[in-house]
Amino acid sequence: MIPFSQYAKVKNKFCACYLGPFKQHLIRLVAVRPFIGKELPGIEIHIGCRDDLFYLVQNEERIIKESEIPKLKKKFGYFRDLRYDANSDPIECFLMESELQKSLEHLSSL
Repeated sequence: MIPFSQYAKVKNKFCACYLGPFKQHLIRLVAVRPFIGKELPGIEIHIGCRDDLFYLVQNEERIIKESEIPKLKKKFGYFRDLRYDANSDPIECFLMESELQKSLEHLSSL
C-alpha cells in the first residue's frame, strides 16, 4: 500500500503499455488515446512501448520506453500491460473491459 500523499500524486495517472511486436497495435493505441481521454476526463493517459518501436511514436506526448518503465511504474495510479494473443486484439479487449464504447467505435474505424 502506498502512502496517501503519494496516492494523491498518482491517482489520475494511467499507463497503457503495449510491448508486443506488432507495430499496428501501438499505432492504434496512440490513435485512440484522445478518445479514451474524452471518456475519462481528468485522467492523464500515458503509453508504454518497446524501445525498438519508440521511433513510431516519438513525436507523441506521454510515451514511455520499455527501458524506462521499471523506474517510472510507481508514478502511475494504474498500469495496464496489454498483451497480444492469437485470438484477440489487445487494444480492443482493453477498451471492451474498460467499457469505453465510444473509443471502441473509433478504434473500429481505424
